[in-house]
Amino acid sequence: MVEDVKLPATVLRGEDGEKITIPNKEIVGQVVVYSEDKRIVESRIAIGDAQDIDQVIETLRGVLESDDAVDTNWPPQIGVHDFTIGGVIIGLRFWVPTKSYFQNRYALNTAFLKALKAAGVPLLSGTVAVAAPDLSANNEAQQSISPTSAS
Repeated sequence: MVEDVKLPATVLRGEDGEKITIPNKEIVGQVVVYSEDKRIVESRIAIGDAQDIDQVIETLRGVLESDDAVDTNWPPQIGVHDFTIGGVIIGLRFWVPTKSYFQNRYALNTAFLKALKAAGVPLLSGTVAVAAPDLSANNEAQQSISPTSAS
């Protein structure tokens, strides 16, 4: 929250009550986002592509609708944000009070996890795809020729 703006500096007050002083020369020409009483939370959850997307979205929407901290004046947005190997990324955007942003974000992330587990929806685990080297004889021979020795 912006606490004070003076000629040499702008004073902010963080969620935890810390005082943050920023010299105005550092702010001039920069984009400053000022979220007076509401701040947007943007989260992503990776799930397997075999999951029922509509069920997942409705489960997450239920969590948001049951939490009083979520601002209903700005309807939450939930949908397929992106794709990944073996799954999809569900994106969530919703507004919470600025003064308790992290408290609400962490509480809602915990509630999302519990709700998805209760609905039998596993999160996409840390599967990693690694490209294996080409071991064909022709490719090995080409790789062993240095650019300086090739004519």
